[in-house]
Amino acid sequence: MGELNVVINGVEFRTRHNDYRLAMPAFDKTYNGQVDIPFPDVPPEVLSKATIEEQIAEMKLWFKGQ
Repeated sequence: MGELNVVINGVEFRTRHNDYRLAMPAFDKTYNGQVDIPFPDVPPEVLSKATIEEQIAEMKLWFKGQ
């Protein structure tokens, strides 16, 4: 997500550094330990498509949940 500058009801809001890490608690004894959340593999139905455009269209359906 990029930076955002908006004015709502005359009040200006600015955001920066919106690249938050996706982390979960570590399963060891470190205090406040965190590990990155593993990303899932690309579904085989997407990888089986012949072109990038077809893969994009199929992946959009996966995000829609259809």
